[in-house]
Amino acid sequence: MVVTESRNAILSGLDAKESSTLYAAAEDIPLERGAVIAEASQASPFVYFPTEGVLSLVGTTSGGATVEVAVVGNEGVASVSTIFGKNIMPFRVVTQIPGRAVRVPTEVVSQMIADCGPFHLRLVDYTQQVIAQIAQSAVCNRFHNAKQRLARWLLMTADRAASTELSLTHEFISCMVGGPRSAVTEAAAELRESGAIDYRRGLITICDVAKLREQACDCYARLRFDEAVGVA
Repeated sequence: MVVTESRNAILSGLDAKESSTLYAAAEDIPLERGAVIAEASQASPFVYFPTEGVLSLVGTTSGGATVEVAVVGNEGVASVSTIFGKNIMPFRVVTQIPGRAVRVPTEVVSQMIADCGPFHLRLVDYTQQVIAQIAQSAVCNRFHNAKQRLARWLLMTADRAASTELSLTHEFISCMVGGPRSAVTEAAAELRESGAIDYRRGLITICDVAKLREQACDCYARLRFDEAVGVA
């Protein structure tokens, strides 16, 4: 599908020259749940600007273990590695919440970055947000318990999904939060008992945002962005 405008914050409101260059090469594509749209240590021919849904940047090990290091909604882009002139992906990019994205060839984005216009400045600003997420994720995974991490992760995901109903399984969440499924299940049960969330197979509902924030670690407050919508 040809793209003429976008709900993505980085792409919205660009000047006529940059909009013309970008949209001439852009496609609007669906993001299907669980789909890997870019793999770690490989070159990515495209850059993705979500307009709906949520993408996860996922760190991996040689043994197959995974943990989410950053989350991207319609405020951002995957992957910022293009900004630094590197087409090799440092992380796997996975669709967490299905939606849609504007897909642009990497070489087009690279040339627009080299032109140093407003688009470049927006990407640099967003890169700082991603670096902060990755750094804080390392702190969170080291020092906070499963319930705190799960509460923080649900809040960040809901902000970007613009919804308090999240279609997610405990198995998928355990891969993102970085812990065994049993620990995630126990943490989810504690959050449900407190009245913060409810869940049934494949669906988590945030019932009380305030209670969920009380049980999240302070990483959520540090990483929350002003443009977030949904449960904010």
